[in-house]
Amino acid sequence: MAFSNNDSKGLVAGPESPGDEDPNLENLRELIFGKEKKRLDELLDRIEDPEKFSIDLGKAIHLAIKQSHESGNKLSDSLFPVIENAILKSVKKDSRPLVDAIFPIMGPAIRKSIAEAFKDMIQSMNKMLENSFSINGIKWRIKSITTGKPFAEIVLLHNLVYKVQHIFLIHHKTGLLVSEVMDSNVPSQDADLVSSMLTAISDFVRDSFNTSPGEELDMIEVGEHTVWIVQGPYALIAAVVKGEAPENLRVDFQQALELIHKDFSVELKDFDGDTSVFGQVDEILTPCLKTHEKRPSQKLSGQKKPFWSIGILSIIFILILTWAYFNYTANKKWTGYVENLKSEPGIIVTETGKNNGQYYIYGLKDRLSADPIRLLDEYNIDRSDVESHWDIYSSLSPDIILLRAENILGKPENVEY
Repeated sequence: MAFSNNDSKGLVAGPESPGDEDPNLENLRELIFGKEKKRLDELLDRIEDPEKFSIDLGKAIHLAIKQSHESGNKLSDSLFPVIENAILKSVKKDSRPLVDAIFPIMGPAIRKSIAEAFKDMIQSMNKMLENSFSINGIKWRIKSITTGKPFAEIVLLHNLVYKVQHIFLIHHKTGLLVSEVMDSNVPSQDADLVSSMLTAISDFVRDSFNTSPGEELDMIEVGEHTVWIVQGPYALIAAVVKGEAPENLRVDFQQALELIHKDFSVELKDFDGDTSVFGQVDEILTPCLKTHEKRPSQKLSGQKKPFWSIGILSIIFILILTWAYFNYTANKKWTGYVENLKSEPGIIVTETGKNNGQYYIYGLKDRLSADPIRLLDEYNIDRSDVESHWDIYSSLSPDIILLRAENILGKPENVEY
């Protein structure tokens, strides 16, 4: 709005000129809305600028994730299919990064698995050799044939005597007892005290021997009792075993621990001493309280083997020596036969060997050379034991050329070569 002078009436309002604006009005607008406008411009700039917006979003997103996790698992449920698809696509595109990431974990795990397998195999072999030529060994061999089970497995089942008396589930970080199960015939123990002692021993071994992160205490032997320790991410199982148990018993403990971590991973991670949430853990641990006892009719492993078993072993040893002698003699004859053929004029040996107990020989033969089949008789080799195949060719050996010339031209009676 503009004002103009009028002689009679003073100031009179006049029409506002296009593009003309009162500076006082502009100053008034700046005083009233200046700060808000500046803030709105800065906010708009931060939103429209991708780099600034990403910085602001990064400062807030971790707080939002933390609050969502504390309020429930809705965020985890929402992100699960997205993350799963991302991992699948990444592995499909290039699996090398994932392989490199899990390599430090898989290496020790594979080595430990191989070591346990070797220990189990050696234990099986020792028991199998001890019982192979006893009366029980023959019975178990027959049982192995009739049932289809490996002989080593049956030997172990009949010789190992053990009882899993007590199983403790101990929290890794706090060292507190989470749960325990025990055999009803075993005297009760102070589980919390045992848990604390095992944690202290594990810490002592770890600190004293400078073990690497992947190496943990896995067994403690005290007299006829052995404490088997199986480690997990948040908890460990300590099982008190009396007697001599097979190495594959550790697999049962490992499977139980894996199932516990699967069903109670959140509870174990946030464990604060309240064990009421682990009521169903006992159902997982109880099947591991295994007992194997030797039948009364079985003889103790320390008793002497019957004398006739030594006789059987001697007969088997003699049979093996006899077989070795005849095999050596046959191979010696065959070697001499092959060497003789190689020196015969007009014969070329291309391949020789033995397959499924039968010798074979292949090569080239001139029509005027010696018959390889007849040469077998000179070495007392049965023709039925040999497979041979000879292709005909014309030899340039001097002896064969001379024979060929005699056959064509005829040899005078008084001429010698």
